[in-house]
Formats: sequence, structure tokens, C-alpha cells
Amino acid sequence: MTSIEKYTVSIDGIIKDAVELINKNKSRCVVAVNENYKVFGVISEGDILRILIDGKNIYSPIRNSININFKYLNIYDKKKSLNLVRNYGITLIPIVNENLILKDIISIHDLIPEF
Repeated sequence: MTSIEKYTVSIDGIIKDAVELINKNKSRCVVAVNENYKVFGVISEGDILRILIDGKNIYSPIRNSININFKYLNIYDKKKSLNLVRNYGITLIPIVNENLILKDIISIHDLIPEF
């Protein structure tokens, strides 16, 4: 499993897929992509809790529950990433090109290794 795969889930998957991956990667978040790694959004532990509170279940489609207003960068920049973490409380920052194709990911573990 590459580092990108460790943090990505299929846009065509179900919430359970995201839960399992979040449990494995310990980042509290995953990036929803298609087969070409185009990013459609992110889904966090908090999003999943809200989904369950709203009466949906873990077999609900990810597509209907992702956050499409996610933060991202176009280049790998730890300083900018740290600012995003501080300002928005996010734990995962996708690095995408102009077509939103995922190129890399910066996790909070990259920024704060002892975290």
C-alpha cells in the first residue's frame, strides 16, 4: 500500500470503507477519489459521526456524504500545510494538480512526527 492509497477511498464506496481506512491510517480523515485519483472530497471522523446521527448507516454511499469544500495545496509545502492544520483543524491535506488529480498527501503525522 503506497502512502496515497493509505489515505484514499473510492468515491463509489460506502461509509464502512472510509471507517476501516481511517482506523488503519490514524489520520481521522480520508480522501475520496475515482479510479484516476481525481479528488471529489474528503470525509472525516466528524463527518461520519454526523452521518450516523442523521440516521444513515455505514452502508450508505460515500458519494453522498463527502465534504466537497476541502482544503488542498498544489505543491508539497510543509509550512503552508501547518498553517492549514492550525487554522482549520484538519489532519490531511491533499496535494493536487490543476485537474484535482491527487499527486501526494501531507498528513498531520508528516508535520508532527510524534503525533
